[in-house]
Amino acid sequence: MNGQTPVRSLTAARSFAERMAWQVGPDQEFTDCLSLTEVEDRLGWLRMKQRLASGFLDGIVAITRSDVSTHLNHYERELDWLTLHGGFIALVHAETVVPQ
Repeated sequence: MNGQTPVRSLTAARSFAERMAWQVGPDQEFTDCLSLTEVEDRLGWLRMKQRLASGFLDGIVAITRSDVSTHLNHYERELDWLTLHGGFIALVHAETVVPQ
């Protein structure tokens, strides 16, 4: 994330997963550059999707919806992809989204 490791965010995500009694293995923490907004440009996100599609992950823990995408329609597209591949996204901090 722009040259810095998001220690607090990663710790919060790991703590959430542990509270849910989910297993978090080594090398299963992914980050992306803050300036990248398109999912296709985010190598960390693409690696997670690849591992999920290959059966090495069951789901993804993110801090907020905007960590997946700042655009609601892109977020929904990612949810659809995960559902199609038997995965899920768990948000540490749920957000209320008001339809426009």
